[in-house]
Amino acid sequence: MEVSFPFVEEADAHTIPASDPIFESLREGYPDFDRWWAEKCVKAMRRCWVVIDGGHLAGIVVRKDEAPGNTDARTPGGKILKVCTFKVRPKNRGIKLGELLLKQVLWFAQSNRYDVVYLTTFPQQSTLIDLLEYYGFICTYTASSGELVYEKTLCRDRLQVADTESFFDAARLNYPRFCASPEVQVYGIPIKEAYHEVLFPEIADRRQADLFHFSGLGAGPRTPGNTIRKVYLCQAPASIDQPGAILLFYKGKSTRRPPQAITTVGVFEDMAFARSVEELR
Repeated sequence: MEVSFPFVEEADAHTIPASDPIFESLREGYPDFDRWWAEKCVKAMRRCWVVIDGGHLAGIVVRKDEAPGNTDARTPGGKILKVCTFKVRPKNRGIKLGELLLKQVLWFAQSNRYDVVYLTTFPQQSTLIDLLEYYGFICTYTASSGELVYEKTLCRDRLQVADTESFFDAARLNYPRFCASPEVQVYGIPIKEAYHEVLFPEIADRRQADLFHFSGLGAGPRTPGNTIRKVYLCQAPASIDQPGAILLFYKGKSTRRPPQAITTVGVFEDMAFARSVEELR
């Protein structure tokens, strides 16, 4: 099943020039990079997800299907997705492209019934490690190269919540899955069209000519649309106190489709009240 997010495009490794600036730092840490790219990626016709900015790669993920007995993963599973390369170009950091690419990886893996997804990273990649651990990846061992192997189990059974665990933590660790049992509260959250398309560009109506700024042209991807976790500011007097509660975002009257419809499911983490602009900041 194809899963795609705005700004993330499918590409074959052989269409990506090895001279692209994004690979410079990879060569520094991996002297054999060019041979690996030519033999293991280009020749093997590996598929990639890429984000393009100004004709150069802003981010790239190279993926590979593996099976038991032919994998470095230690978590048992019959269908395994290996992320061979996960890289954001240094000049494009700060707009959450790593989060966008991880979102692409996990939705694809869950939708296509993979049992395990894994990747390797060096200990100094602290930002990536924090992101992986937040969404349920576990370091299973350290490879002979010094790389840490991070693995995540993907399950299709009903999500079970431990006695010491909140509904939110269960959803976070099992993303993109969430809890929808009778004990979970549900809230409707109205949102105006302009804010909706910034926060949730996945379902923006791209057939409209005035939406070219959502297609990777011009200003490129917007930070709020790239993120998994989002902050929503409003003046509603409501108070939500159950981490993990389900939020149904209702898009009000709008000029673009879909109008007046529940479009997006969110999982509540926390809320706070601000009494001044300074507190809000």
